[in-house]
Amino acid sequence: MHVHFCLPDLADHPTGGNRYNTALRAAWPEADRITTGTGWPRPDSDPFKADVWLVDSLLVRTPEMPRILSDAPPAVLLAHYLHLADPTQAHTEAIMQEAQYLQRFEGCVVPSHFVADRLSEHGMPREHIWVAAPGLSAAYRHGRSFAEAPAPPFRLLTVANPFPNKQVVPCLHMLEALPDLPWTWRIIGDDALDPEHAARTRRAIEASPLRERITLRGPQPVEAVRAAYRAADAVLCPSRFETSGMVAREALACGVPVLGFRVGGLPETLGATAQNGLVEPYDFGRLGNRLHELLTTPSRYHAWHREAIRTSRGKPAWTETAARVRHALQQVAAA
Repeated sequence: MHVHFCLPDLADHPTGGNRYNTALRAAWPEADRITTGTGWPRPDSDPFKADVWLVDSLLVRTPEMPRILSDAPPAVLLAHYLHLADPTQAHTEAIMQEAQYLQRFEGCVVPSHFVADRLSEHGMPREHIWVAAPGLSAAYRHGRSFAEAPAPPFRLLTVANPFPNKQVVPCLHMLEALPDLPWTWRIIGDDALDPEHAARTRRAIEASPLRERITLRGPQPVEAVRAAYRAADAVLCPSRFETSGMVAREALACGVPVLGFRVGGLPETLGATAQNGLVEPYDFGRLGNRLHELLTTPSRYHAWHREAIRTSRGKPAWTETAARVRHALQQVAAA
Protein backbone atom coordinates (compact mmCIF):
# COMPACT_ATOMS: atom_id res chain seq x y z
CA MET A 1 0.00 0.00 0.00
CA HIS A 2 1.25 3.47 -0.90
CA VAL A 3 0.27 6.03 1.76
CA HIS A 4 0.93 9.75 1.37
CA PHE A 5 1.07 12.01 4.45
CA CYS A 6 -0.13 15.58 3.79
CA LEU A 7 1.46 17.70 6.54
CA PRO A 8 1.12 21.39 7.48
CA ASP A 9 3.85 23.94 6.77
CA LEU A 10 4.79 24.06 10.46
CA ALA A 11 5.55 20.35 10.57
CA ASP A 12 9.01 20.95 12.06
CA HIS A 13 7.68 22.70 15.17
CA PRO A 14 7.15 20.74 18.42
CA THR A 15 3.34 20.65 18.56
CA GLY A 16 1.42 17.64 19.78
CA GLY A 17 0.04 16.98 16.31
CA ASN A 18 3.44 17.20 14.68
CA ARG A 19 4.97 14.85 17.24
CA TYR A 20 2.10 12.42 16.63
CA ASN A 21 2.75 12.55 12.87
CA THR A 22 6.48 11.99 13.27
CA ALA A 23 6.09 9.09 15.69
CA LEU A 24 3.38 7.51 13.54
CA ARG A 25 5.61 7.66 10.47
CA ALA A 26 8.55 6.15 12.38
CA ALA A 27 6.43 3.25 13.67
CA TRP A 28 4.77 2.47 10.33
CA PRO A 29 5.32 -1.07 8.98
CA GLU A 30 8.08 -1.26 6.39
CA ALA A 31 5.88 -3.29 4.05
CA ASP A 32 4.13 -0.12 2.88
CA ARG A 33 5.50 2.71 0.81
CA ILE A 34 5.21 6.03 2.64
CA THR A 35 5.66 9.47 1.10
CA THR A 36 5.30 12.77 2.92
CA GLY A 37 4.91 16.35 1.82
CA THR A 38 4.26 19.77 3.28
CA GLY A 39 0.98 21.21 2.05
CA TRP A 40 -0.92 19.83 -0.91
CA PRO A 41 0.91 17.89 -3.65
CA ARG A 42 1.13 19.24 -7.17
CA PRO A 43 -1.31 17.68 -9.66
CA ASP A 44 0.09 14.63 -11.47
CA SER A 45 2.91 14.28 -8.92
CA ASP A 46 3.79 10.94 -7.35
CA PRO A 47 1.41 11.35 -4.35
CA PHE A 48 -1.52 11.32 -6.78
CA LYS A 49 -0.60 7.71 -7.54
CA ALA A 50 -0.90 6.71 -3.85
CA ASP A 51 -3.60 4.33 -2.67
CA VAL A 52 -4.73 6.68 0.10
CA TRP A 53 -3.86 10.02 1.67
CA LEU A 54 -3.63 10.82 5.39
CA VAL A 55 -4.30 14.55 5.79
CA ASP A 56 -3.38 16.60 8.87
CA SER A 57 -6.38 18.60 10.08
CA LEU A 58 -4.47 21.91 9.91
CA LEU A 59 -4.91 21.68 6.13
CA VAL A 60 -8.68 21.35 6.26
CA ARG A 61 -9.60 25.01 5.84
CA THR A 62 -7.10 25.90 3.12
CA PRO A 63 -8.95 27.35 0.09
CA GLU A 64 -7.58 24.84 -2.40
CA MET A 65 -8.65 21.75 -0.42
CA PRO A 66 -11.92 20.99 -2.26
CA ARG A 67 -10.26 21.28 -5.66
CA ILE A 68 -7.27 19.14 -4.68
CA LEU A 69 -9.34 16.37 -3.10
CA SER A 70 -11.69 16.16 -6.09
CA ASP A 71 -8.84 14.63 -8.14
CA ALA A 72 -6.89 12.96 -5.33
CA PRO A 73 -6.86 9.35 -4.12
CA PRO A 74 -9.22 8.54 -1.24
CA ALA A 75 -8.33 10.76 1.72
CA VAL A 76 -8.60 10.19 5.47
CA LEU A 77 -8.48 13.14 7.85
CA LEU A 78 -6.12 12.95 10.82
CA ALA A 79 -8.10 15.13 13.23
CA HIS A 80 -5.61 16.45 15.75
CA TYR A 81 -7.73 19.58 16.20
CA LEU A 82 -10.96 20.76 14.63
CA HIS A 83 -13.08 23.70 15.73
CA LEU A 84 -16.17 21.50 15.57
CA ALA A 85 -14.67 19.17 18.19
CA ASP A 86 -13.97 22.07 20.56
CA PRO A 87 -16.92 23.11 22.78
CA THR A 88 -15.33 26.54 23.27
CA GLN A 89 -15.86 27.22 19.55
CA ALA A 90 -19.62 26.56 19.45
CA HIS A 91 -21.68 28.31 16.77
CA THR A 92 -18.71 29.78 14.92
CA GLU A 93 -18.40 30.07 11.15
CA ALA A 94 -15.34 27.80 11.27
CA ILE A 95 -17.47 24.94 12.60
CA MET A 96 -19.99 25.22 9.77
CA GLN A 97 -17.21 25.28 7.20
CA GLU A 98 -15.45 22.28 8.72
CA ALA A 99 -18.69 20.30 8.85
CA GLN A 100 -19.07 20.82 5.09
CA TYR A 101 -15.45 19.89 4.43
CA LEU A 102 -15.76 16.65 6.39
CA GLN A 103 -17.86 15.30 3.55
CA ARG A 104 -14.78 15.44 1.30
CA PHE A 105 -13.06 12.71 3.32
CA GLU A 106 -13.67 8.97 3.33
CA GLY A 107 -13.14 8.87 7.06
CA CYS A 108 -11.36 10.36 10.06
CA VAL A 109 -8.67 9.15 12.45
CA VAL A 110 -9.08 10.80 15.85
CA PRO A 111 -7.02 10.75 19.08
CA SER A 112 -9.88 10.14 21.51
CA HIS A 113 -13.45 8.89 21.79
CA PHE A 114 -14.46 12.41 22.79
CA VAL A 115 -13.45 13.71 19.35
CA ALA A 116 -15.08 10.71 17.66
CA ASP A 117 -18.40 11.56 19.31
CA ARG A 118 -18.14 15.22 18.29
CA LEU A 119 -17.44 14.37 14.65
CA SER A 120 -20.34 11.93 14.64
CA GLU A 121 -22.62 14.70 15.90
CA HIS A 122 -21.54 16.81 12.91
CA GLY A 123 -22.41 14.26 10.26
CA MET A 124 -19.42 11.91 9.93
CA PRO A 125 -20.75 8.31 10.00
CA ARG A 126 -19.50 6.58 13.13
CA GLU A 127 -18.27 3.60 11.13
CA HIS A 128 -15.95 5.96 9.25
CA ILE A 129 -14.28 7.25 12.42
CA TRP A 130 -11.31 5.38 13.89
CA VAL A 131 -9.88 6.16 17.33
CA ALA A 132 -6.09 5.90 17.43
CA ALA A 133 -4.85 7.36 20.72
CA PRO A 134 -1.30 8.74 20.76
CA GLY A 135 1.32 6.15 21.60
CA LEU A 136 4.11 6.17 24.14
CA SER A 137 7.70 5.54 23.19
CA ALA A 138 9.61 2.99 25.24
CA ALA A 139 11.69 5.75 26.82
CA TYR A 140 8.61 6.95 28.74
CA ARG A 141 7.87 3.50 30.13
CA HIS A 142 10.54 3.77 32.80
CA GLY A 143 9.01 6.26 35.19
CA ARG A 144 9.90 6.42 38.85
CA SER A 145 8.61 3.25 40.49
CA PHE A 146 8.49 5.11 43.80
CA ALA A 147 8.25 8.82 44.45
CA GLU A 148 9.23 10.34 47.76
CA ALA A 149 6.98 13.04 49.11
CA PRO A 150 7.92 16.29 47.39
CA ALA A 151 10.06 18.66 49.41
CA PRO A 152 10.06 22.46 49.11
CA PRO A 153 10.49 24.17 46.80
CA PHE A 154 7.86 22.20 44.89
CA ARG A 155 8.82 21.83 41.23
CA LEU A 156 5.95 22.54 38.85
CA LEU A 157 6.14 22.03 35.08
CA THR A 158 4.06 23.10 32.10
CA VAL A 159 4.89 21.91 28.60
CA ALA A 160 2.81 23.98 26.17
CA ASN A 161 3.36 26.33 23.29
CA PRO A 162 2.11 29.78 24.38
CA PHE A 163 -1.30 29.83 22.71
CA PRO A 164 -4.27 31.52 24.45
CA ASN A 165 -5.93 28.09 24.73
CA LYS A 166 -3.16 26.86 27.02
CA GLN A 167 -4.03 29.51 29.66
CA VAL A 168 -0.51 30.05 30.95
CA VAL A 169 -1.23 33.61 32.15
CA PRO A 170 -4.36 32.65 34.16
CA CYS A 171 -2.32 29.80 35.65
CA LEU A 172 0.32 32.35 36.65
CA HIS A 173 -2.32 34.36 38.51
CA MET A 174 -3.49 31.16 40.25
CA LEU A 175 0.05 30.52 41.50
CA GLU A 176 0.38 34.16 42.61
CA ALA A 177 -2.58 33.45 44.91
CA LEU A 178 -0.45 30.72 46.57
CA PRO A 179 2.58 32.82 47.59
CA ASP A 180 3.11 30.93 50.85
CA LEU A 181 3.37 27.61 49.04
CA PRO A 182 7.08 27.27 48.12
CA TRP A 183 6.84 26.46 44.41
CA THR A 184 8.99 26.95 41.34
CA TRP A 185 7.52 26.75 37.84
CA ARG A 186 9.25 25.77 34.61
CA ILE A 187 7.45 26.45 31.32
CA ILE A 188 8.62 24.83 28.08
CA GLY A 189 7.15 25.99 24.75
CA ASP A 190 7.83 27.38 21.28
CA ASP A 191 7.34 31.16 21.01
CA ALA A 192 7.47 31.11 17.21
CA LEU A 193 3.97 29.71 16.70
CA ASP A 194 2.13 32.71 18.20
CA PRO A 195 4.71 35.47 18.77
CA GLU A 196 2.13 38.05 19.84
CA HIS A 197 0.65 35.92 22.60
CA ALA A 198 4.11 34.70 23.58
CA ALA A 199 5.15 38.33 24.09
CA ARG A 200 2.09 38.97 26.28
CA THR A 201 2.95 35.89 28.32
CA ARG A 202 6.52 37.09 28.84
CA ARG A 203 5.33 40.54 29.91
CA ALA A 204 2.92 39.01 32.43
CA ILE A 205 5.69 36.89 33.92
CA GLU A 206 8.12 39.81 34.06
CA ALA A 207 5.48 41.89 35.88
CA SER A 208 4.73 39.17 38.41
CA PRO A 209 5.96 39.72 42.00
CA LEU A 210 6.96 36.04 41.94
CA ARG A 211 8.82 36.17 38.62
CA GLU A 212 12.04 34.88 40.19
CA ARG A 213 10.31 31.55 40.80
CA ILE A 214 9.51 31.08 37.10
CA THR A 215 11.76 29.76 34.34
CA LEU A 216 10.55 30.24 30.78
CA ARG A 217 12.19 27.99 28.19
CA GLY A 218 11.84 27.76 24.44
CA PRO A 219 11.48 24.47 22.56
CA GLN A 220 13.65 21.72 24.04
CA PRO A 221 14.95 18.39 22.72
CA VAL A 222 12.82 15.36 23.52
CA GLU A 223 15.41 14.10 26.00
CA ALA A 224 15.37 17.41 27.88
CA VAL A 225 11.57 17.41 28.09
CA ARG A 226 11.59 13.85 29.37
CA ALA A 227 14.15 14.82 32.02
CA ALA A 228 11.97 17.79 32.98
CA TYR A 229 8.99 15.47 33.57
CA ARG A 230 11.05 13.24 35.83
CA ALA A 231 12.37 16.20 37.81
CA ALA A 232 8.89 17.66 38.35
CA ASP A 233 6.66 17.16 41.37
CA ALA A 234 3.53 18.00 39.35
CA VAL A 235 2.62 18.90 35.77
CA LEU A 236 0.07 21.67 35.19
CA CYS A 237 -2.12 21.35 32.07
CA PRO A 238 -4.67 24.18 32.43
CA SER A 239 -5.86 24.16 28.78
CA ARG A 240 -9.36 25.27 27.81
CA PHE A 241 -9.53 22.22 25.55
CA GLU A 242 -7.45 19.15 24.63
CA THR A 243 -8.37 16.55 22.03
CA SER A 244 -6.29 14.00 23.97
CA GLY A 245 -3.32 15.49 25.82
CA MET A 246 0.07 14.09 24.83
CA VAL A 247 1.85 16.01 27.60
CA ALA A 248 -0.46 14.49 30.20
CA ARG A 249 0.11 11.02 28.73
CA GLU A 250 3.90 11.39 28.87
CA ALA A 251 3.89 12.87 32.37
CA LEU A 252 1.81 9.99 33.73
CA ALA A 253 4.25 7.49 32.26
CA CYS A 254 7.03 9.25 34.17
CA GLY A 255 5.00 8.88 37.37
CA VAL A 256 4.20 12.58 37.68
CA PRO A 257 0.73 13.73 38.82
CA VAL A 258 -1.11 15.88 36.25
CA LEU A 259 -3.53 18.66 37.19
CA GLY A 260 -5.89 20.48 34.86
CA PHE A 261 -9.51 20.87 33.84
CA ARG A 262 -12.10 18.27 32.90
CA VAL A 263 -12.18 19.18 29.21
CA GLY A 264 -12.22 17.32 25.88
CA GLY A 265 -10.27 14.09 25.78
CA LEU A 266 -8.19 14.84 28.87
CA PRO A 267 -10.34 12.75 31.28
CA GLU A 268 -10.01 9.83 28.86
CA THR A 269 -6.22 10.22 28.85
CA LEU A 270 -5.89 10.52 32.63
CA GLY A 271 -8.15 7.54 33.32
CA ALA A 272 -8.40 6.77 37.04
CA THR A 273 -6.20 9.76 37.92
CA ALA A 274 -8.77 12.17 36.46
CA GLN A 275 -10.89 11.98 39.62
CA ASN A 276 -8.20 13.74 41.66
CA GLY A 277 -6.26 15.51 38.91
CA LEU A 278 -9.02 17.35 37.07
CA VAL A 279 -11.47 19.99 38.28
CA GLU A 280 -14.41 21.70 36.62
CA PRO A 281 -13.42 23.80 33.59
CA TYR A 282 -11.75 27.15 34.24
CA ASP A 283 -12.10 27.03 38.06
CA PHE A 284 -8.56 28.15 38.88
CA GLY A 285 -9.45 28.60 42.54
CA ARG A 286 -10.33 24.94 42.88
CA LEU A 287 -7.31 23.93 40.79
CA GLY A 288 -5.04 25.88 43.16
CA ASN A 289 -6.62 24.16 46.14
CA ARG A 290 -6.12 20.75 44.54
CA LEU A 291 -2.47 21.57 43.84
CA HIS A 292 -1.93 22.68 47.45
CA GLU A 293 -3.56 19.49 48.73
CA LEU A 294 -1.41 17.31 46.49
CA LEU A 295 1.90 18.87 47.42
CA THR A 296 1.30 19.08 51.16
CA THR A 297 -0.27 15.65 51.76
CA PRO A 298 2.37 12.91 51.37
CA SER A 299 -0.13 10.03 51.47
CA ARG A 300 -2.20 11.65 48.73
CA TYR A 301 0.91 12.25 46.65
CA HIS A 302 2.08 8.63 46.90
CA ALA A 303 -1.36 7.31 45.93
CA TRP A 304 -1.53 9.70 42.99
CA HIS A 305 1.93 8.68 41.79
CA ARG A 306 1.10 4.96 41.92
CA GLU A 307 -2.15 5.53 40.03
CA ALA A 308 -0.30 7.52 37.37
CA ILE A 309 2.07 4.61 36.71
CA ARG A 310 -0.80 2.10 36.58
CA THR A 311 -2.77 4.27 34.19
CA SER A 312 0.17 4.76 31.83
CA ARG A 313 0.70 1.00 31.54
CA GLY A 314 -2.60 0.76 29.66
CA LYS A 315 -1.56 3.25 26.97
CA PRO A 316 -0.60 1.93 23.53
CA ALA A 317 2.90 1.91 22.09
CA TRP A 318 3.38 3.82 18.85
CA THR A 319 3.51 0.55 16.92
CA GLU A 320 -0.03 -0.18 18.15
CA THR A 321 -1.22 3.29 17.15
CA ALA A 322 0.35 2.91 13.72
CA ALA A 323 -1.35 -0.48 13.28
CA ARG A 324 -4.75 1.05 14.08
CA VAL A 325 -4.27 3.89 11.61
CA ARG A 326 -2.97 1.51 8.95
CA HIS A 327 -6.05 -0.70 9.38
CA ALA A 328 -8.28 2.33 8.80
CA LEU A 329 -6.40 3.30 5.65
CA GLN A 330 -6.50 -0.24 4.32
CA GLN A 331 -10.28 -0.23 4.65
CA VAL A 332 -10.55 3.05 2.75
CA ALA A 333 -8.08 2.04 0.03
CA ALA A 334 -9.91 -1.25 -0.55
CA ALA A 335 -13.39 0.29 -0.72
